[in-house]
Amino acid sequence: MKNIFFFILILNVCTCSKLFSQQIINGNREPKFDSGQLQENASILCTATQGDFTDSHTMWIPLNTDYNGGPNMGWKGQTGCFATTEAKFNGSGSATTYRAEIDVVNKCGGICGVNGTNKGGEGQLAPIYKTNLQLPLPIDSSKWFIDISIKGEYTTGKISSQYKIKITNPDSSVVKSCNMDNTEHIFRFPNTSPGIYDIEIDFPTLSRACYGAPNGTRSESDFTTTIVFYIYQK
Repeated sequence: MKNIFFFILILNVCTCSKLFSQQIINGNREPKFDSGQLQENASILCTATQGDFTDSHTMWIPLNTDYNGGPNMGWKGQTGCFATTEAKFNGSGSATTYRAEIDVVNKCGGICGVNGTNKGGEGQLAPIYKTNLQLPLPIDSSKWFIDISIKGEYTTGKISSQYKIKITNPDSSVVKSCNMDNTEHIFRFPNTSPGIYDIEIDFPTLSRACYGAPNGTRSESDFTTTIVFYIYQK
């Protein structure tokens, strides 16, 4: 059996043909959205009169359950540094719609060290979220639509680079970007063809430090990211 499909984003035809055939046989026409996984990309540095301490977390964390963790260290009784992540996934849908929300709170910073030494601490994060989406053959002559919204909020701290949304397959890719600027940004992908889509969202680099202030001063920045996927037919 030969099935040929034309995509806005070109996909692996052989793999998708087998998938669609099985879906039709089983009567399964619901979109499949994986809860995905998050890479913290967190690093910390504590400096004290008795030496320095560094740590980093780069493991991939499945979001099928809520996550709360990351490097967080007090050092030599003089200073501290942290770069933590809280993340959760919620998703629900039907044969013609699916909505997924990913909420991430990143906290980073440090504690200033002994007065007059310019010692202290700092934290940095650059998270990456990955998932995949499977769109079956739509009902009747309907088309699939994908809306992705991103809102990044913060009040203090340093931000480098932008959010980047990547939708890829072995043959092509689409990349969109937006700032973390306390504003919701919406990206729409109309008339999306059935198939398997790999989705990656790179966060900006987020950082905060404390050096030079009175000993014990704690500097912390909270960065909140809300990502919503809305997949529907019309």
